[in-house]
Amino acid sequence: MSLLISVITINLNNIDGLKRTVESLISQGSKSFEWVFIDGISTDGSCEYVKDLATSGQLKFPNKIISERDSGIYDAMNKGIINSEGSYLLFLNSGDCFRTNQSLEKFEYEYEIEKNLAFYSFAIELEGYGVKVTYPKMLREEFFWNSSLCHQSTFIKKTVFNNLGLYNTNYSIIADRYHFIVGIFKRGYRYKIINDFQMVIFNGDGISSTQFDLRIVERDMMFTEIFGSFTVRNLKELGYYRSLEQNRLIWQLMLTTIKCKNLLLARPKTFLKILKKIILKDNPKERNFIQRGIVCFIQKKLKKKKIEVL
Repeated sequence: MSLLISVITINLNNIDGLKRTVESLISQGSKSFEWVFIDGISTDGSCEYVKDLATSGQLKFPNKIISERDSGIYDAMNKGIINSEGSYLLFLNSGDCFRTNQSLEKFEYEYEIEKNLAFYSFAIELEGYGVKVTYPKMLREEFFWNSSLCHQSTFIKKTVFNNLGLYNTNYSIIADRYHFIVGIFKRGYRYKIINDFQMVIFNGDGISSTQFDLRIVERDMMFTEIFGSFTVRNLKELGYYRSLEQNRLIWQLMLTTIKCKNLLLARPKTFLKILKKIILKDNPKERNFIQRGIVCFIQKKLKKKKIEVL
C-alpha cells in the first residue's frame, strides 16, 4: 500500500532546531508516513544525530537520509520531492514542529472527508508568541501580494509538482508562493483551508521571514512573470500594506485588461471574431437589439436626435 504522507525536512547546521522537529515526528499518533531528511552536509553533528536515531530503531516510520551539498533552500526541497513516495508532501523544516501529537491524524481525517484536493492548508502558531495565524476561506490573487500559505502547514499533492515542475530555484525565498499562485489561479487546482486546527509551531528565524527586502524584490519579479508589469505597477501604487480587499474592483479590472490584451496580442483573429459575434450576433432580431442599444448609447452621449434602426 502506498504511503499517504511524506514529511520533508531540510537542514543545515541547526541541530537544536532539528531535535525539536524530530521529537515532534516521533510523538505523532499516526505512523502512516515517511520522513525524508535532506541535509546540506552540516558540520554540527546533525546528520550523525539522525543516523544514530535510525540505527537504534527510535524512528518508527520509514525514513530516508540524504546528505549532500545543495545550491539553496529550494534545491534541497526539490531533492526531497524527488526522493519522496507519499501522495501528499509536507515541508516541515528544521526548527519547525507539529503542535500536537495528532497533527498528521488531523490531516488524514480531513483527507477522508474530501479526497484528492491539491492543497490542504491548516492554521499555524507563531513560536514564542502563541499567536494563531489563519487564512481566508476563499483565496484571491491579492492575498498573495503580501502573504502566502505556510508550506510547513500545507499538504501538497505530489502530482502538483509533476504538472508544474519542481520549485524554481531562481527564487531563493518565495518559490513555494509561486506554485500556490499558478496552481490555484492558472490551473484551477482545488484547495481547502482548515482554520480550526493549528498544524505546526512555526519557527520564524528562516530566511523567508527575515529577508524582507529580498522578499519584496522576488515578489515583484514573480507577479510580473505571472500577471504582467501593468499589474505590479498599479498594485505598488496602492501601497504594500494597504488592504487590497478594499480594492477588489481595481484588481479585477487590471486582470481583465491583461487577459484582453494578451488575447488581442496572441490571437487577434480570435479576438475580432468574438467581438464581432458579441456586437452583430447571428440572429437578426438579436443583432437589431444590440445595434439599437449601441446607437441609443451614442445618441445619448452626443445628444443627437433619435435615429431609427431598421
